[in-house]
Amino acid sequence: MVLTACNIKTFGFGSTIKAFIHIVKNIIFGVFITVLLCAGLVVNVDKTEILAQVSAAQTSVTPTFSIAGSNLNKVHQFSYLGSILTEDCDLTNEINHPIKLSAAAFGRLSQRVFFNHNLTVATKVSVYHAICLSILLYGCESWTLYRRHVKVLEAHHIKCLQSILSVRWWHKVPHAEIRRKAYSECIE
Repeated sequence: MVLTACNIKTFGFGSTIKAFIHIVKNIIFGVFITVLLCAGLVVNVDKTEILAQVSAAQTSVTPTFSIAGSNLNKVHQFSYLGSILTEDCDLTNEINHPIKLSAAAFGRLSQRVFFNHNLTVATKVSVYHAICLSILLYGCESWTLYRRHVKVLEAHHIKCLQSILSVRWWHKVPHAEIRRKAYSECIE
């Protein structure tokens, strides 16, 4: 049986069980550190950080971890294997990061490729798809997107296509027409 906040309340002695769970977590962490030391590995306390993802019902309980009497730093987000993990498990930072990287790549290629009048639109869009769109959608298979995330990705995509086609906002060209002229599809 997994202990949740609902189960703890039904037992009637929630604070005892919360303390027990905290003790068990510290014991498991202590065993982990002991195994590392037996293997000859040393944990650098200055570089080690903890990201605690607690449920909304348990926000008052913030776990603390220590190694050899030194408390480990608690962080709100960190990058792990290309993904940005946060306390609240929100994808907004993870979506904004590839948008920034894609915009930077687009900016570096702007003068040579996208604003070059000697290249055709098909060539410019092919370079955009190969580089900028690949950066934008890297790792998207693991994202669980909400509609607001799709809108942000689509807005960036359309903004890039508008720059390639030299279409400005006051031209009032619909997004479907921009995608048709650029031989491109919707982000979804």
